[in-house]
Amino acid sequence: MALHLLIKWKGESPCFREHRFFFHLEHLMPNILNIFEKNPTKIKNYGIWLCYQSRTGYHNMYKEYRDTILNGAVEQKYTKIVSRHRVRFPCIQIFKTATIPAKLCKRDSTKQLHNSKIKFPLVFNKVRLPTRKLKTTYKASKPNLFKFSHCNEKRVNVVYGSKIFGSEHLLVC
Repeated sequence: MALHLLIKWKGESPCFREHRFFFHLEHLMPNILNIFEKNPTKIKNYGIWLCYQSRTGYHNMYKEYRDTILNGAVEQKYTKIVSRHRVRFPCIQIFKTATIPAKLCKRDSTKQLHNSKIKFPLVFNKVRLPTRKLKTTYKASKPNLFKFSHCNEKRVNVVYGSKIFGSEHLLVC
């Protein structure tokens, strides 16, 4: 798309003419297209090359993210850079994005997820009630979040200083 803008202001200073040129250029919006993935259900590794402006100067950076779509990886990148480096959104410029095969990944945070036998524990297994009639808004007891089937439950006395305050159930794995 070619953009041609010819504006003449007679009798004005060159500084004012330049200001008016960029004022009009600012309001011209190019076409913005969404990029749709061919396979949005498959997890891919994305490499993002960027430059950002901080209080001390300009910095180049390369980051790797795992996501199903490129837009999700770019969104992760924006939120991490904004939170970690305290940079505003307009100060971040993306140079290049690419889908990277697993063998070319550099960062340990993405490499650790390439194991095909990786397992994640189910920490919170919520038991559903058999009927809606038994549902209550407020529970009389606090929820127990750590229930592992491979752990042995033992009753252990809780000691604070030299006093014994009773016994509690502790899970010993």
